[in-house]
Amino acid sequence: MKRQGLSSLILLLITLAACAFTYLIYDFPRADAAERLISRDVCMQLDKVHGSLERIRISGWTEINGHYPVNVLTEKAKELLPVLGEGRKFQISSGETTDYCQVKLSAGDNGAEYSLILYSSIPADELTGEHSTYIIAEAILDSDSLDREEAVYETLKELLSQFDAAPSLNTTYIAAIPGRLEGWEMEQTGRQILEGFNGRIVEMSRDSECISLSGYSSRIDGGLHSDNGIFNMNVALRYNSHEGKTYLWLGTPVISVSY
Repeated sequence: MKRQGLSSLILLLITLAACAFTYLIYDFPRADAAERLISRDVCMQLDKVHGSLERIRISGWTEINGHYPVNVLTEKAKELLPVLGEGRKFQISSGETTDYCQVKLSAGDNGAEYSLILYSSIPADELTGEHSTYIIAEAILDSDSLDREEAVYETLKELLSQFDAAPSLNTTYIAAIPGRLEGWEMEQTGRQILEGFNGRIVEMSRDSECISLSGYSSRIDGGLHSDNGIFNMNVALRYNSHEGKTYLWLGTPVISVSY
């Protein structure tokens, strides 16, 4: 139970850290043709760099005031089951420490794995004296279920809309390129992906094993504001020596998984 709770907590922290950028949403003019990126567009660009899309991760979260014990969180999770689809098989696990209560609902169906975490902090915020409860929703689609991306995205949006009228979601496309790309090749590939969407680079960071580029494209809806400007795309590459291939992550507006 403790190990499972720790794993879920790590997932929570990664998701919240990535999605926290949504609070920095910037109001700026957008092209009339701007829309949400979808896997068909991504696959077209991946073909140009000899990459293949392996899976898609869609995630989002929202926050509600108050602390809720495990039994109440469990009932709230069950109330959301109809949104995921009637008759879907699911599993519910729970855990509690002196710091938080947590309930996790997992469900899978035809290549799409759903995860819903309800996490309620026990200590009150030191500044406001209030308690917070987070609802984190996630879906992972495998390479055989890419055509379900739009439907799954709308399902998560509807689920989070039960708590927030305008929820924010992230989509991360996870792809692989055979073999090892050197540092300059990873940078070239990242630039090519961004340019394929008429994007311009806003910022870039790198180390000996990984490179990350953030960019902005008027073709894609939405945008976040950073010290270096507005961005709505995030590309990262890293070589996996165990698998003998270079992984590429493309996030809109940010990558919501660790890499």
